[in-house]
Amino acid sequence: MSVYIIKETADEDDGLEGRLAHPSGALGAVTDAAYRSAQRDTRWPALAGAIAGLAVATGNRWVVALGGQKTPLNLYVLLLAPTGTGKEAARGIARSLTTETGSRSYDTIASDVALHETLTSRPNLLLNIDEFGRYLATMREDKGSHQNRVITMLMRLYGLARSELSAHNYANSKQNKPAVPKPFVNCLFTSTAVRYLEALEGADGEDGTLNRLLVIPGTMADLKDFEDIVHEDLPEPLVKMCENLKRGPLSGEGLDLVGRVMREGFEATEEDRKALIARSGLITCDEVTTARLKEIRSEADQRMQGDEGMPFMWVRAFEQTLRLAGIMSVADAAMVGPLPETVPLKHVQYARDLIFGAIKWAEGAMGDTVANLNEREKMQQAILDACVRLDQKMPADVRRPGDGWVPGRMLADNLKGRGRRRRDVTDEMEALFEAGWLEVVDWSPEAGPQQRSNKRRFYRRGGGPKGG
Repeated sequence: MSVYIIKETADEDDGLEGRLAHPSGALGAVTDAAYRSAQRDTRWPALAGAIAGLAVATGNRWVVALGGQKTPLNLYVLLLAPTGTGKEAARGIARSLTTETGSRSYDTIASDVALHETLTSRPNLLLNIDEFGRYLATMREDKGSHQNRVITMLMRLYGLARSELSAHNYANSKQNKPAVPKPFVNCLFTSTAVRYLEALEGADGEDGTLNRLLVIPGTMADLKDFEDIVHEDLPEPLVKMCENLKRGPLSGEGLDLVGRVMREGFEATEEDRKALIARSGLITCDEVTTARLKEIRSEADQRMQGDEGMPFMWVRAFEQTLRLAGIMSVADAAMVGPLPETVPLKHVQYARDLIFGAIKWAEGAMGDTVANLNEREKMQQAILDACVRLDQKMPADVRRPGDGWVPGRMLADNLKGRGRRRRDVTDEMEALFEAGWLEVVDWSPEAGPQQRSNKRRFYRRGGGPKGG
């Protein structure tokens, strides 16, 4: 399956650019604004940026209350799209919303320590990481890299929006980092699908990296006509929305309302009590919406416990549905009306369809890629094992540069067959050489430049990744 093709499951009723690419309300308005500046006729980058931007714009001022659970609204969005698709449209709209609501966006973070330091002064932020596939590849190859430490901290921060990032003390007390209450970190990762999928390893599913990402798969599309590309400031309705989001639930008349209800106690009106719930940043769900959420949670749980696809991808599907529906509810209210009291059923259904559809796409693309990677890993391990085995059984009359060296032709002949072509084997031998797992020498038993044509290629086990 091509990683550039979204299956119809991603938008079952209206096709690729149908309902899911045209959300209603504030999310739709923000997506429209980003799409107008895009070079290509695709809305998926605009949608990814709109979701990430609106998430950070809520500023950790609202939560969705369902039973005794309070769900914050931060999200980690991953846009997978080919080079040249227009991923800058995603980053541009996300930065605009972040700036307009008083938060900050960062394109690079030097280390986990720098991220902690940044959060001490700016606990609400958007982190943009382009070429996320390369980032993950570096993380995979070097467990001590700053990329590995940053991603590890981001995975922790995902669930700390209602608690705190603990203090970190060093031998030099001047370097100590204080605890950060309620850090609200949102991410917009962008990558080509091929680069990202090649960087995956099985452990990502087990350690929770993948299931924290809301994947938006993009496709290549035709260029738009010049007259259809419009670069403009954030439209006035969206500026007003950002002002209301920045103001938050407990400001102005909201504070007056709190005082009145506290003074009146049990005599406060039902209308005031409902309004106070909204002003306190708690968004509730009515009976119908709660019933639908129960169905969605059950569906996600069944997929998580199933044995098809990649079950770990469904661990946070329900939670992401709740987060996205909450973001849409808050943004809608900030744009067109009073602050939200409940999450509309239509937002829950849209969030469910988008997230479930994206996971189904990702399962297909990642499943195929991980299977291919597993086959490659098996072949590479077989090559390394054969190097040792053939060296130990090398006939005494075979001339070679020294112990450990195995003729390349012998190595390839030993491994071809059983569904393996010689070209596949030699390609993986070269990949192992480039990675440092094999050493290569072109050698001839006779010295002198006149014997250059008689040189043969030999391989032996290397010490591991270069620079590792």
